[in-house]
Amino acid sequence: MEPKSLMRARHVISENLRTVAASEALLRGDMKELGRLMAEAHASYSGDFDGSCVEADTMVALAQDLPGLIGARLTGGGFGGCTINLVEQSHAPAFAKALVNGTRPKPASCPRFTSATLQTALTSWINSFLREPAAALQAAGLLFAD
Repeated sequence: MEPKSLMRARHVISENLRTVAASEALLRGDMKELGRLMAEAHASYSGDFDGSCVEADTMVALAQDLPGLIGARLTGGGFGGCTINLVEQSHAPAFAKALVNGTRPKPASCPRFTSATLQTALTSWINSFLREPAAALQAAGLLFAD
């Protein structure tokens, strides 16, 4: 196997294991473990899968020093994608402002999401994952059926 293919396969396999571990951490309410898994996932996506970019890596790095961070990582389609930051609710407004100011000196416009919107989306996905893990992973593009 080519070295690059081996690295990418290592990411896919380890990401599947992290996904299961993250769902277990969520069920236990272990946010510290969830954050650790998110950091590990980003490092793997960026390093092994080579699916990140300078901008996403910068946003994840900036988030690490902000108060209230639970975890940050690249998500979505990759190869640019976007980042997701799980943040303690009490720190969310200041976190968002600091992250935007850290990435753009004069922010033009950025998407606005309420914590309720994100909570609804996450709760919906987690519930679908708990009911039918394979279907939820497949719908999220994390599992490919034959």
